[in-house]
Amino acid sequence: MKYFFTVFLLLGLFFNIHAQNAKIDSLQRELEKTGEDTMRVNILNILSKSYYSIDIEQMGEYSRKSIELASKLNFNKGLMQAYNSMGIYYDLKGEIDNAFESYEKELNIGFLLGDIQSKYRVRQNMAALYNKKGNYEKAIELYTLNIKENNTENLTKANSYLNLGNSFSLKADYELSVSNYFEALKIYEKLNHLKGQIQALNNLGIVHLKIKNYAKAIDYYSKVGDIAKKNGFVLDIVVSKYNIGTVYAQKEEQKNAKTFFVDALQGFQKVNDLMGQGLCYSSLSIFYRKEKNYRDC
Repeated sequence: MKYFFTVFLLLGLFFNIHAQNAKIDSLQRELEKTGEDTMRVNILNILSKSYYSIDIEQMGEYSRKSIELASKLNFNKGLMQAYNSMGIYYDLKGEIDNAFESYEKELNIGFLLGDIQSKYRVRQNMAALYNKKGNYEKAIELYTLNIKENNTENLTKANSYLNLGNSFSLKADYELSVSNYFEALKIYEKLNHLKGQIQALNNLGIVHLKIKNYAKAIDYYSKVGDIAKKNGFVLDIVVSKYNIGTVYAQKEEQKNAKTFFVDALQGFQKVNDLMGQGLCYSSLSIFYRKEKNYRDC
C-alpha cells in the first residue's frame, strides 16, 4: 500500500488570535466614534482585512459596507482597497467569477488613480485565480507581465518570480519552477527579506521532493531551519523539521522520519498549532499502522 505524507506549502501563517481580537475590538471602538466620512471607510477596510483569518463572512460584510460608503463619498482610494478585500473574500468562498469581477473593479480604479502597485497586485491575485481554475498558461502570462514591466528588484518582483515558479510547479515543469524560485531567492536575499527567503527555500524543497531528489530537498528544508533558528522564527523551525520528516518518510527511512515527526509534534504543541499537530499525528499513525502497533496508532 502507498502512503502519503503532507508537506507544509506555506510557512509563517501562525498568528496570535488574542492579539488580533484586541486589534479588532480597538478598531470597532474607533468606528463608533466616526461619522460618514473617509476615516470610516479606512477603518472598515482595516477591519475587513483583520477578519481574514478569523471570520470570512465578517470580512465580506465590512467590505460591502466600505464599498457602499466609499461609493457614496466618491472616495476612490478607499473604494479600490475595498474591492481588493471583496475579491479576496470571494476567492476564499470559492466564488471565482465574483472574485474576478471585484479585482477588475479594483484595477479600473487603480488606473484612474495612477496607482502602479495596484496593477501588479491585481495581476498577482488574478493569476492565482487562474491557477485555481487550472489555466496555468494565463497565470504564467500575468506573472511574466509583472516581471517584465517591473524594472526594479523589489518585493513585488520577487513575489512575481515566486508565484511564477508555483505556476510552473503546478504544470509539473519543475526545471522552470526551480529557475524562478532561484530568481525570487536572489532578490529576497538582496532585500534581506527573511520570510521571502524561507518561502523560496521551502518551495525549492517541495519541488525536489516531487522529483525525488531527496538530498537537495533535505538541504533546502535545513536552510529554512537555519534561517529560522538564527532569527527566532519558532513556527518555521518546527515546520522545517516536519518537512524533513516527510522526505525521510518518502525515502522509507522510518527511524529518521519518526524522529523528525516527534520533534515537530513537540514544537507544534508548544506554539499550540493544532493543524501542525494533526499532520504529525497523522504521519506517525501511518508508521504505527505499518508496524501493527495499533495501541500507539
